[in-house]
Amino acid sequence: MEETRIIGNPEFLNITPYNPLISQCEIKVCYEGENRNGTVFSKETLTKMANTLPGNPIVGYYKEEVEDFRDHGDQMIIDEGGLRFKCLTKPYGFIGPEAKVWFQKFEEFDEKSKQMVVREYLMTTGYLWTGQFPECQSVVEEGRPQSMEIDKDTLDGQWAKNYKNGLVFFI
Repeated sequence: MEETRIIGNPEFLNITPYNPLISQCEIKVCYEGENRNGTVFSKETLTKMANTLPGNPIVGYYKEEVEDFRDHGDQMIIDEGGLRFKCLTKPYGFIGPEAKVWFQKFEEFDEKSKQMVVREYLMTTGYLWTGQFPECQSVVEEGRPQSMEIDKDTLDGQWAKNYKNGLVFFI
């Protein structure tokens, strides 16, 4: 069975400076139904996942050469010791232990269907170290979408095919 790690493209909304180094924000984590990355979440599953959000870091891999955040920053190293992987992500913030978590509907453009759709997102509040990292401040100023990971050790689901469009999804 293939493995999936990404659960959506969170967007940071309603950024408010908390102090000179930290900005508080609202985060669109992922939405109910078929997500753009090949995962499907029921509202029941999202409700269970909501309990795991508080206390998590907000991490990223910023690639200087392209001046943007990229994938999850895994680097493959082959040397005299063999093959190993190095994680290049670093923390850019966190979801507080007392974070609010809720569902909210948004109307947005769907790339596949080329029309406006309403999606219900799992939302939470977080804190970004915008005063510490200029690249983190650029997320706030330019609205660059990011992605979140799920823990493969606690992942429970299966792969399925949507026979209407031929896409394979992890449910």
